[in-house]
Amino acid sequence: MRLVVLTSGGGILQTIQDAIGAKRLNAEIVLAVLAQPQPSEQLHTSPTIATLAIPPDLEAETQAHVAQKILAHQPDLIVLENETNVFSATFLAQLSPCIMTLHPALPGEFLGADAIGDAYDAFQRGDILNSGITIYLLTPSLNTKEVVLKAGIPMLIEDTLEDFETRMFAIGQQLLIKALTAYAAKYHSANGS
Repeated sequence: MRLVVLTSGGGILQTIQDAIGAKRLNAEIVLAVLAQPQPSEQLHTSPTIATLAIPPDLEAETQAHVAQKILAHQPDLIVLENETNVFSATFLAQLSPCIMTLHPALPGEFLGADAIGDAYDAFQRGDILNSGITIYLLTPSLNTKEVVLKAGIPMLIEDTLEDFETRMFAIGQQLLIKALTAYAAKYHSANGS
């Protein structure tokens, strides 16, 4: 199964590479796309993985060009680090395969770009006792969002925001690999590979 990974530097690329290297995920990364490249952020990939760095504010013409570059790699699945990151719905709609994405909240909760911070603040106010991670599969039209996996994440009274973020990222990456592994198994079964 051919993967394109769209990331803004959150560590998901390395997690997927590690799972592939350890033979826990039957897939190959054919392109890694990094949005919002900062001087301190670099794509750490195998020499066999093509890479593309893009600016955070893609204009419509540039979006179409980047989408063409992604599709030229013939991905079977696009992995989007976080649904609320810098990739616009217009940009994502140009991509034809399914898109798997991780959102750091349970379905219908904390929909904004700072879902982890919003959940932490809600916990501090006493509004919630836990948060969670949801892995979605988006259709090419982006009209349908199917929950693939979700997990509740406990919030602890002694947590700092950094503690909670660290736990969310670690569990989110584990859940994403579990979802990718299940998707790859279905893909290989359907394609006889």
